[in-house]
Amino acid sequence: MRSEQVWHYIIWLTARIKSMGILNHDYLMRKGHALMNANSILLYFMLSSISLMIEKAYGEVKDDSIIAVASIFPPFQYLDKGNLKGISIDVIEAVSQATGLVIEYRVIPWKRAYKYTLSKPNTFIMAISRIPEREPFFKWVGPLYNTQIKLYRLASRDDILIEDLSDAKQFRIGTVRGYASESYLLSRDFKLNVQIFSDATTEYNVKKLLMGRIDLLVSTDLTLSYLVKIENIDVNLITDAFKLGDPIKDYFGFN
Repeated sequence: MRSEQVWHYIIWLTARIKSMGILNHDYLMRKGHALMNANSILLYFMLSSISLMIEKAYGEVKDDSIIAVASIFPPFQYLDKGNLKGISIDVIEAVSQATGLVIEYRVIPWKRAYKYTLSKPNTFIMAISRIPEREPFFKWVGPLYNTQIKLYRLASRDDILIEDLSDAKQFRIGTVRGYASESYLLSRDFKLNVQIFSDATTEYNVKKLLMGRIDLLVSTDLTLSYLVKIENIDVNLITDAFKLGDPIKDYFGFN
């Protein structure tokens, strides 16, 4: 592909995006996604699309497509009657429409999703927390949103008082396998199958908390609020017990 062709493609793509008005502030506000840093996401997809065209000319890739890898993390990505939906999906679909880039989705549990993305080029993982140990492995696009991770308990469990994180070591804590929050606890001498009990999703942990199978669960404020709403759980049944560190920024992580 000659440089003139790439340049003309950039001009065409930029004009198309502006004419469609995709991912502007009003769009995000209407969708309730004001926390999204849409400009950086759109810029990356523009560059990715151009890069894929160049690579295709040299036979390095067969299709103008990128694989989006998702684990269930409502309200950012979740399944509704078998269809993948959520804040992240709305943004990706808008970018796909603006650029013409084909997005293929893979929905797999978080730990496998992480390994899959690292092993396969032209792939990105949705809603990944940017923590130091992950820094060199991805090209980071975002931040998409900030979330506060907390420990939650049943409101009826007045015996659970946590003034320092070490106080939580006497309780059973539900985490999601491979999440940054689980790594955070493990790095502070919490032990798997002693204090930490992993599961595939926060939704499972909410059910376990309500059944008394765990004493605490780890969740972001947004995710728990969403799950309580869609599962028709009385909001007064669950309350926060302790903040786990500072708010975390979540990104799209590209390989």
